[in-house]
Amino acid sequence: MNRPIFVITAFALIATTIGMVQYEKETLRSFADDVVPTYTVTVPSTINLGETAVITAQDLSLQEWESVRVWLTGTGEEDNAFRLHSDTHELTYSISQNGETIGIGAQVLSATSNDEIQTANLAFSLPEGHPYPGEHQGTVQFTISAADQNRRSVLIPGIGYLNVRAGETAVNVNFYNPEGNPCYFRHELVLKDSGETLWKSDELLSPNMRINQITLAHALEAGTYPAVLKISVLSLENEAELNGSEIGFELRVKEG
Repeated sequence: MNRPIFVITAFALIATTIGMVQYEKETLRSFADDVVPTYTVTVPSTINLGETAVITAQDLSLQEWESVRVWLTGTGEEDNAFRLHSDTHELTYSISQNGETIGIGAQVLSATSNDEIQTANLAFSLPEGHPYPGEHQGTVQFTISAADQNRRSVLIPGIGYLNVRAGETAVNVNFYNPEGNPCYFRHELVLKDSGETLWKSDELLSPNMRINQITLAHALEAGTYPAVLKISVLSLENEAELNGSEIGFELRVKEG
């Protein structure tokens, strides 16, 4: 019998519009002139269940009121569930820090300027019971932001794919505006190839609010469609439009 293998691919996004950002393998580095915070945050490119993942922050050049923060923001699953897949089975897992189980939206590291390497240790637990043999894979996403005490940066959650039934328009989603964001969100779902808008939110999403279900403009035939989730960012003060984000994902339409 094959020994079970559990591998999670980790990736990171930058959540600040300050300065310029370069992505090199598992390391995110921000660098600009002396008025902009600079730092290096390293996230392991792969994580094995049953082990501890170490996220590091170093080369921190920040003002005394600034910090670099890292959040756990997604898994690539349609509902951001902690789930692994093999060719034949699905398994769930959990993530904990300092003995406490954490979920999507948790801040896992806050680093301030000094000469030391600052770390966050995350334990990825094996599924309960007797796991199936074979290789199980999944993804987990972290978002990195440089922010002052007024939280000027904006945290944008990622998305991996959405499942839809052919001939139906109702879709279960997990679109949310993370707690602490200094802005409203407005979501729009667009087909990448045609540019057609399949759905757009009527209301602005306040921080710490979410949308669990949407209704598409029309049903789709079975297939996989490249899509884009456009997130408009608007001021809490006057609803003026600020910077936004476009996140590519797969819209997977399956036969009922």
